[in-house]
Amino acid sequence: MKGIVLTAGRGSRLGAATEDRPKALVRIEGRTLLDRQIAALQFAGAGEVGVVVGWKAETFSGFSLPMFENPQWATTSMVDSLACASDWLRSSDCLICYGDIIFSRADAHRLASTSADLAISYDPAWLAMWRCRFADPLSDAETFCRDDAGRLVEIGQRAADPSDISGQYLGLLRTTPVGWAEMDQVRNTAPAGRPRDMTDLLNLVVQAQRIPVWTIPVQDPWWEFDIPADLLNGAVRVRAIDLSERCNG
Repeated sequence: MKGIVLTAGRGSRLGAATEDRPKALVRIEGRTLLDRQIAALQFAGAGEVGVVVGWKAETFSGFSLPMFENPQWATTSMVDSLACASDWLRSSDCLICYGDIIFSRADAHRLASTSADLAISYDPAWLAMWRCRFADPLSDAETFCRDDAGRLVEIGQRAADPSDISGQYLGLLRTTPVGWAEMDQVRNTAPAGRPRDMTDLLNLVVQAQRIPVWTIPVQDPWWEFDIPADLLNGAVRVRAIDLSERCNG
């Protein structure tokens, strides 16, 4: 299995922290997000971890990591950034994460352990986190619905009420070559202007009904670094993850 970190975007909502670097190179509690992501992906079984770069790609010049560049990062979506790593996606199982999240090694391992062709991690206890981050959780949260077996039914739409949302997608997913082939086919045959982003692509895959998208709940703390307040609030989650992993070896 290989690991892929998607960090091509500008990350402008994080303010001054990303003026000279992508989000994955922001330091939290003494370590970059990228360092933490690589450690978790490797623990989960990724023998090699690569990075999809774009904004400030030169800041990765000192890293001995495989690089995939999205030169159109400013005008394309994260879906297009992922497609830049298609050589890996076509030939290997891949564990993929957004460059602005932190998550535990154990939760990465839980996702990596599934045999599904396409699976995503989600947080069933999302609402407390979104209330901490946003005055109105629905200003950022998207629909997330799964069936009793754990298959994704809907994702990425606007919700009228928190009760319409049974979880939130982390930005952590696993594909096999079969899973990526389906994602790529849907991407290339979608109506003009779609997919708009990764959750839109996942929703289109669900609608195509050719392969299921399985959902794996996280059990440990995680955080997304998207707005300035996340730097302070997320540090608390980082310390909780670090403490748990030290205690569990």
